[in-house]
Amino acid sequence: MLELVKDDEGLVCGFRMHFSNGSSASYSRTSEGSSPVNVIPNRDGTITFMIGLRDDLEPVWKVNGVPVANWEALNEDA
Repeated sequence: MLELVKDDEGLVCGFRMHFSNGSSASYSRTSEGSSPVNVIPNRDGTITFMIGLRDDLEPVWKVNGVPVANWEALNEDA
C-alpha cells in the first residue's frame, strides 16, 4: 500500500510503502536533505524496494503489519 507523506504545510514531501509482511520502505525530502529507507535508486531512474522476506508476504492490505478492514477509519487517523 502506498502512503503519501505531507509536511507541516500540507505539501507532499515523500511516501511510505507498506508491505503485507510488516516491513515498509520510505522516502522523504526536506530542505535539509532526503531520507531513503529500504529504497534503492537505480541508474535508469526506477527504484527498488527492500521488502523483507518475500515468503512472508500475504494477499491482504496491511499498514504497519495490521490488516486494514475499514479504509474510512484509517483515513480518519491520518
